[in-house]
Amino acid sequence: MKTINFKPEFIPLIRAGKKTQTRRPWASSPHAPKYGGLCVAAGGTEKTVIRITRARRQNLNDITEHDVRAEGFEILGGFISVWQAIYGGTEFDANNNPPVWAYEFEFVADEISHIKHKEEPFQ
Repeated sequence: MKTINFKPEFIPLIRAGKKTQTRRPWASSPHAPKYGGLCVAAGGTEKTVIRITRARRQNLNDITEHDVRAEGFEILGGFISVWQAIYGGTEFDANNNPPVWAYEFEFVADEISHIKHKEEPFQ
């Protein structure tokens, strides 16, 4: 199974269904990803299993309030702060609006060993 890294504080939000989206720079994976497969969501020593339910290309500045909440944040400013801490000083303005992958996912299990059958891995 492919591993998607998250900040450790996001793993409890994923398990609780409060974080159901993540965004990643387009440049790191410009090919259309497959979805429906299982992934390991890893954050520090915490791991859980998620299923990608949708993957779409989006420009970073097009994130909506719904998306911000699905990312696990109350307000856009919280999302921006974490994005900039992870990926650098990306400004949220019309002149710097990079493409990203927006992944939607659902929590599946706390342990990889709880998965009884193999599914096509996420790519």
